[in-house]
Amino acid sequence: MVWVSNHLFWPAKQQAGCGAGQRTPQRSVLCAIASGLCLGILGTVLPAAALTLPVEADSQAAPADSDGLSPSITAVLHNVVRYVQVGDIFDQEEVEIGQQINQRLLTYPYSRYEESVVNQYVDRVGQDLVAVSHPREIPYTFQVLESDRIDAFSIPGGFIYVTTGLLQTLENEAQLAAVLSHEIAHVNQRHNIQTLKRWAVDQGTAEAASVDSSALADIGYQIAVSQPRSREFESEADRFGLSILRNAGYPQTAFITLLEQLVEAPGSSEFLSDSSSQQNRITALRRQIQPTAGTPYLGLNLIEYQQRMLPLVRSGQSF
Repeated sequence: MVWVSNHLFWPAKQQAGCGAGQRTPQRSVLCAIASGLCLGILGTVLPAAALTLPVEADSQAAPADSDGLSPSITAVLHNVVRYVQVGDIFDQEEVEIGQQINQRLLTYPYSRYEESVVNQYVDRVGQDLVAVSHPREIPYTFQVLESDRIDAFSIPGGFIYVTTGLLQTLENEAQLAAVLSHEIAHVNQRHNIQTLKRWAVDQGTAEAASVDSSALADIGYQIAVSQPRSREFESEADRFGLSILRNAGYPQTAFITLLEQLVEAPGSSEFLSDSSSQQNRITALRRQIQPTAGTPYLGLNLIEYQQRMLPLVRSGQSF
């Protein structure tokens, strides 16, 4: 039995594959392995593609292979093993994959904003947030991208990006902290590597990726530049991001005011991912805010933030 989309599901063909025909010791052992792998791995939630079975004709059972297994069971075993291969990505391997994706992103479609004062400021705010976020034992790298797009995102290996377009849209440091907290939460919860693994299986490249990190980097690059964000992961990052904000002393409401500001602003923001659902997102965030009466909040000074961003104005950006 396997959990798929929150429903307990026993694929009929899988049941027939293990139950039908002559039972041999090899058959029994392999069926047990298949079931055990499925149940054991589902702590990380197998994507549906890993459990897809070939359709067998109802009128005639498909011939068994040399081990006594039907093609349906063989397919499940094959996909589960593929997922195991890609699933064992340790922190150092993830960082190496992230470094490859980072190099490609800074070649196309982005370039790094080179002004050191702005980069140092974003890094300082980011590292202070990491320190109170129960971080993983990997480096967290914050980079400013020179782009008019209003966006922030993260990739495997602890790489977090904000665009100059977003920085000039923010009103204060608290809003910057809200954005960075959200992306730190993605890193801490391993959302990026989970997404990468699911895509590796879905695209049928898991076997190559298990031995070649560049194959995973290719997929990670595609996800970073063109794929929509998962609502499930966005909601989780919202929740953990609010906790990071609170731990660092910033007002949790800064994230809400930023989202409202982006929804009302002309044009689109990639950071919103799906603007049609933002009101529901904002409502959910309001329910999660934990008030801290009498505590002075950090990062609400508009003038101070604009002074930090003066190099953007000098380089042609404007507030």
